[in-house]
Amino acid sequence: MEKESFHFSYIILLLTVVASHFLASIQPRCHEDERSALVEFKATFFTRKPQCCYSTTSDEKAKIESWKALTEETQSDCCYWAGVKCDKISGHVIGLDLSCSCVSGHIPHSLGNLTPLVHLDLSSNRLIGTTPSLQNLTLLTHLDLRENSLHGVIPNYFGNILKLNHLDLSYNQFGGEVPSSFQRLSNLKHLNLSGNFLTGEVPSFLGNLVQLKCLSLTGNMLSGQIPSSLGNLVQFTSLDFSVNRLTGEIPSSIGNLVQLIDIDLGNLVQPIGSLKQLKLLNLSNNMLSGLLPPFLANLTNLEALDLSQNQLSGEIPQELTQLTSLAVFNVSYNRLTGPIPQSRQFATFENNSYKGNSGLCGTPLSRKCGDLKASSPSSPTSEED
Repeated sequence: MEKESFHFSYIILLLTVVASHFLASIQPRCHEDERSALVEFKATFFTRKPQCCYSTTSDEKAKIESWKALTEETQSDCCYWAGVKCDKISGHVIGLDLSCSCVSGHIPHSLGNLTPLVHLDLSSNRLIGTTPSLQNLTLLTHLDLRENSLHGVIPNYFGNILKLNHLDLSYNQFGGEVPSSFQRLSNLKHLNLSGNFLTGEVPSFLGNLVQLKCLSLTGNMLSGQIPSSLGNLVQFTSLDFSVNRLTGEIPSSIGNLVQLIDIDLGNLVQPIGSLKQLKLLNLSNNMLSGLLPPFLANLTNLEALDLSQNQLSGEIPQELTQLTSLAVFNVSYNRLTGPIPQSRQFATFENNSYKGNSGLCGTPLSRKCGDLKASSPSSPTSEED
């Protein structure tokens, strides 16, 4: 009797395990209204062109072009479509990656019906107009619209998508100011608004978004000073304000950002010497003048330094040979004079690092330091060997 009871219990346990495994392996079919929204999206906005973007990814064709609505069962289920991700329990579409997918025109209103979306990537397409159809997508954590031709002011409703941690609107044609509604995006970690036509000042409320790690506003028309509140963002690893119309000094609070490894503040340089973790410093194409800043020797983790296309003068400090991690060095097209340092990393840099400085001499240039011509710097646009 005990033996029969044991066998029965064993069979029940085995059936339970098999049933659980079977149920776990079943992917729910996508919801019909969401599938219809995607089919409408493809029918209206997809146009196959020889080259959709400059991406080199091999799966470009496998995205929206592969969607099938009326073929075999798995192919008609949008959860199996390339670029589409469904929740394994509910079957709702929660992810849509249509980057570099030959999508053109206005963002369709049908996209707003995909309210469960948490990840949306429409980057590197040919989208135009504004973005009203996205205001219903309040569950988004990742939104990437970079490299399109969207225009108008950045909509205030983005500030209502409170779960956003990644927002990239770069390289579009947005104008106006950074919306004040952005101050509600307390979960934001990555914000890229570069390459637009934004005006006004850098908002001080950005300093309250304490989760921010990466911020890029480069290539706009922002003016005024950098707000001191940015010194609160101690998790910053990357900060780029270059190619704007900013004035004044960098606030000393920027020295608090000890985790920064990449910073570009245009022609504002004063407190950078305290950023010991900095690996990349780009101050090129500005109007910097005077001697090479002595604090550069303190940036002992620096791997790349670009000071090209400025009006810097004087000699290259020997102290810079202490930057033993330096792999890229560019001081071309300045007004530098005197001998080029020869020890450590400086023995690896080539002519292009120094061209356009007629007063420099020594290896790797052909001009020897005994040549009297080396002592009279000319315009930074003059050509070097």
